[in-house]
Amino acid sequence: MFIIQCSLILTLLTAAVKSRTRCVRVRGIVSCVTNTNLARNIQVTLYDRDDLPWETDDLMGKNITDANGSFFVEGCGYDFGFWNDPDPFILITHGCPSSAQLSNHHLVSRKTMYEFSCCNRLDFVKYPALCSKSNVQQY
Repeated sequence: MFIIQCSLILTLLTAAVKSRTRCVRVRGIVSCVTNTNLARNIQVTLYDRDDLPWETDDLMGKNITDANGSFFVEGCGYDFGFWNDPDPFILITHGCPSSAQLSNHHLVSRKTMYEFSCCNRLDFVKYPALCSKSNVQQY
């Protein structure tokens, strides 16, 4: 009887703890108008955003740009709970100066983040270059 109760409890816990998976592929080009050489060997990192205070964003994939600034990165995110979908975003760490840095002649490495969710039609409007079918694929 004890074994039946334990297996029933484990079955209920397994049913309650479901994870959602979302996989994306992102293809794009990083460009720097002020200096085209600054677009090569740039790190592009794909993360799954986790908003709870005790969670950290999960690494889904990373790559670097080629000599032309082109990149391809893919990965999967896993979040627990039927209500919690993975929220992918890419982080581009680059040294292309902003207009303020150009006016101050001060160049530092900086990060640019693009959030997207290709299940949400609003994001197609906000980030058409990232969410067009040729650039981002869910698989």
